[in-house]
Amino acid sequence: MNKIALALLIGTGLVLAGIFYATKAYAPIEETPQQAEENFTYEVVDTDATREQGLSGRTSIPENYGMLFVFPKKDLHGFWMKDMQFAIDMIWINEEGIIVGIERGATPESFPQSFFPPEPVPYVLETVPGEAERQGWSVGTQLVLPL
Repeated sequence: MNKIALALLIGTGLVLAGIFYATKAYAPIEETPQQAEENFTYEVVDTDATREQGLSGRTSIPENYGMLFVFPKKDLHGFWMKDMQFAIDMIWINEEGIIVGIERGATPESFPQSFFPPEPVPYVLETVPGEAERQGWSVGTQLVLPL
């Protein structure tokens, strides 16, 4: 194989590899909802980017559904309603899956106020307002998390 053909072959390979990398690196993140509690579906977000995005930008979520924020360590993780378009409940969950606090009906108008759990937690579940009551959950309830 001559030098020109070899250079074209290598160049084509590099271009194809770059295209493949670019489409994978910038592809939208699609979380797969997971079932753990009966009659409830979790969307797990466990990276900095997905936790930062959260539910902002969405116009609604259905009942029996929530976004579960998973942090690498328990802490007093603060949440705010920046760029939110609907009210939510924030359910604070400890490492054993036990609900330790519920912030009910946080509204977009509350921004820039931040909401914090009553103790350090590794999990926060955001749901539509009233979901905990519909599910029969309260402080002390242990949830079966999809982890």
